[in-house]
Amino acid sequence: MELKSHPTASGRKISLITVCNTLYIIALILTFILLFVSVSTDHNIPETDVKTFSEDWYYDSMLTHRADLKHPNLHPGYSAGTPIDYYASVPAGISDNCGMMFKAKNCAVRVYVGNETAPRASFQLYGDLYGKSSGTDWVEFSLQADDAEKLIHIEFIPYYNDSSCYLGSFTIGKFRDVITGTISGQLSGAVIGILMFFVGIFLLIIFLALKKSAGINEMDLLYLGFTAIAGAGWIFSDTKLMQFLTHNTGAIHNFNCMMLMLIPLPVLLLFQKAANRKQRILISTVAGITVLNIIISCVLHFTGISDFHENLKLTHITIILASAAILYSNISYCLHEKQTERRDKIAAIGLIIVVISGIIDVIRYKGGGTNDSSRFTRIAIFLYILALGITSLEHAMQMVKKGMTADLVSRLAYEDGLTGLGNRTAYKELLSSIAENNHRHCVFMFDINNLKYVNDNIGHAAGDQLITSAAGMIRKHFESIGRCYRIGGDEFICISDQPENTSEILSAFFREVDKYNQQHKSEFPLVIAAGAARCEKNEDIYHAVETADKRMYECKTNLKIKYPLEKLLKTAGLQAET
Repeated sequence: MELKSHPTASGRKISLITVCNTLYIIALILTFILLFVSVSTDHNIPETDVKTFSEDWYYDSMLTHRADLKHPNLHPGYSAGTPIDYYASVPAGISDNCGMMFKAKNCAVRVYVGNETAPRASFQLYGDLYGKSSGTDWVEFSLQADDAEKLIHIEFIPYYNDSSCYLGSFTIGKFRDVITGTISGQLSGAVIGILMFFVGIFLLIIFLALKKSAGINEMDLLYLGFTAIAGAGWIFSDTKLMQFLTHNTGAIHNFNCMMLMLIPLPVLLLFQKAANRKQRILISTVAGITVLNIIISCVLHFTGISDFHENLKLTHITIILASAAILYSNISYCLHEKQTERRDKIAAIGLIIVVISGIIDVIRYKGGGTNDSSRFTRIAIFLYILALGITSLEHAMQMVKKGMTADLVSRLAYEDGLTGLGNRTAYKELLSSIAENNHRHCVFMFDINNLKYVNDNIGHAAGDQLITSAAGMIRKHFESIGRCYRIGGDEFICISDQPENTSEILSAFFREVDKYNQQHKSEFPLVIAAGAARCEKNEDIYHAVETADKRMYECKTNLKIKYPLEKLLKTAGLQAET
């Protein structure tokens, strides 16, 4: 893979790593902006005609006992499958084309307005495939002017005996404004998920490009890419935006749980590479536990024994074990290694921040009623992947540069710098190999006529042009049948393992040279002497080289008679010096 620097209008050069770092810095700035927006708005609806409606709910139709929607599990009669009734009054002065919207998680819901016997809105399970709960959905229903001061009755049926079942984010107002505000309240988390997805794709593309073009297998980029994509899937589905847009909450809930279970695996593989033997055993064990958790959770869910939500504790334990193993391995490495790489320090610090963020969100989740249970974790994970991505890209680029240096040294050792053909060293190694194998070969020798005169009288630039033109002709005509080398100032050779009719090959070559001269009449004519010899099986290749060389000099003498110097100078519009 070529890491070329591209000049700008001011003459400065921009490298690939600079471009990558710039993209990462832009993503970092966007993340901080989104974090600020997310924290400052706290998912409040920005529309002036939309009001929150989460505080005016009661347990009785007389509206005397205020309800705690954020912590329904604290209700004395709270039990999975047992309905809890909530009541509120439609605000006076409400106009037509209004509506109410709220979020329902891990529960069935029926909404009645006034004396209606049929629910105006409902949310419930879709089938056994999704387990006991289909996750979170947005429940919306319309309100008209004649609904003012009527009683709203919500029948809330929790699916679990924990704090994960609740109603929240109630808003009321013009229906269009309510919907617009709800979507805008989810955009910050959704955009972070989208950004992380593209970061993951970017890292995977760089990994594949390096592997294919430079032969560098930088597994850090692969594992980081998969981590970013899994994290993006979890973050995006956790924002509840897709639930609002599709209402296919069961599939999205299952997808969210699967992504959460998958995230630790590529992270463990990422840190396993740099660990010592003892640490690799620990990380491998935890990786095995992670895979086992995925298998067990899926089997239990799809057999109906217990669903993903009920197995969530196993996933949380697995994530805690993975975080602890990685943190121990990374900190231990940083403490005991004298020369710790910058990315290892970043990994250790970043992981600590991710763990702390995760603990905060778990506490908020267990507390119940929160509208966004992964806000701090998703920001921390995104920043963590960005930081590791930058250091991994820098490491990959350093490997590419080392590989390019090694390739350059190799080419300098075996390649002629002016023509790009093999040099005398490469030619001698090939002859030694042929002498050992004793296979059939054909040798073509070449020599440029009048090169010394051109160098001495027209200039070395013209001489170099003559050499490169001759090399181009030889490569064009002979590279398909053999290997071509420049073995002296004006001498070339081609060794072919296809001993065909040498006279026909040389005749075609001379015609090509004549054609070239006709197309480049302003240049000094190109005259190339050539000779060929066969080397049959078990014959001496060095003898064939001597024979071809002898025939080439015979051709050289004949060409000097056929194309005397004065004629060549006249053809090029030059005059011989006296």
